[in-house]
Amino acid sequence: MTFAYRLDSTGHSSALYGNCEVCNQHAPEVFMQVELRGFRNPITGMMDYTCHQAGPTLFGHKECLVTLQRIS
Repeated sequence: MTFAYRLDSTGHSSALYGNCEVCNQHAPEVFMQVELRGFRNPITGMMDYTCHQAGPTLFGHKECLVTLQRIS
């Protein structure tokens, strides 16, 4: 199974979004990570990605979030 990730800055710190969900420490810049699961589209036969049955959306330090990414 393949996975892809979207990792975006929120443009704000933990003062607005709360502590990092991975290490529970203050983050000067909070990032949001969304995990996408790869699948073969049955209509086109091409590879595509979906959030369905993928991991949770997490907020925290960029470095912390990257450590949770699954390598397929």
